[in-house]
Amino acid sequence: PSASACSTMSCPLEAPRRRRAKRGPPPSLMQQAYDSLKMAIITMEYRPGECIVESRIGEHLRFGRTPIHEAVARLALEGLLRHCESRGEISEAVSFAKKLHALDPLREEIHRAIMRLYAALGDRPAALAQYHACKAILRRELNVEPMPETEALFQKITQQVEGNAQFQSPVRPEKDPRVPVENPGQ
Repeated sequence: PSASACSTMSCPLEAPRRRRAKRGPPPSLMQQAYDSLKMAIITMEYRPGECIVESRIGEHLRFGRTPIHEAVARLALEGLLRHCESRGEISEAVSFAKKLHALDPLREEIHRAIMRLYAALGDRPAALAQYHACKAILRRELNVEPMPETEALFQKITQQVEGNAQFQSPVRPEKDPRVPVENPGQ
């Protein structure tokens, strides 16, 4: 898949779905609805800006109202998380990431997002606590260890805590084209 088709959040075209199937119980109805809806968006069955009516999507994808509602909420929260993170609005991004975490506490990419965001805020203890919470729930619920990506982020945060280095967030706030750039020379 192209880079534009898949974001930093889970993509139905990538390995996370296969990993989940190998690691634990079959995906919930919400997860199946989410995967189906996201694929429909990626393949342009639903166009950008098109009004999303949950009952129509439910009929089209053959899911009940609750899984569709939860899938739409999850997609919206993911979009808000990406938007806030790209604009450097880290506190708001943390809020959306926590809401996503509440929907599915087994999604490691959300744990990583929370860890990364806390580290970007300078709250390394919270970032490390999130890692330990992730590790504990994966052990308890699926009897597995965190993914290598999660371990690598934990190591990066740990090393920077020990070295007292500033955490370099991957977040690069974009300039808002609606805000004029002030020229101090004028």
